[in-house]
Amino acid sequence: LYSSGSTGDPKGVVHTHDHLYWATELGGLAAFGINRDDTITCPPKMFFAMGLGGQVYFPLRATAATLVSAAPITPRRVWDQWLAHEPTIGMAVPT
Repeated sequence: LYSSGSTGDPKGVVHTHDHLYWATELGGLAAFGINRDDTITCPPKMFFAMGLGGQVYFPLRATAATLVSAAPITPRRVWDQWLAHEPTIGMAVPT
């Protein structure tokens, strides 16, 4: 994945299979408590670390459902999905 450059120039950051395993175990399962009964909404795009973890890695590991959309994400689309599917977990990038 590529960093945003918040501490300097943007750069590629290597993630091994081991990193993915521990991110899902310690982040998705342990810290966030995601389980098979959850439905996750995570608006950031999948090419960002938060979107990739929240929409792919964490729900896949926990066998949870995730809300995705091929259309561009907007506050209205997020709200409409929220009302239609009542997610149990909402994930977004902190400011």
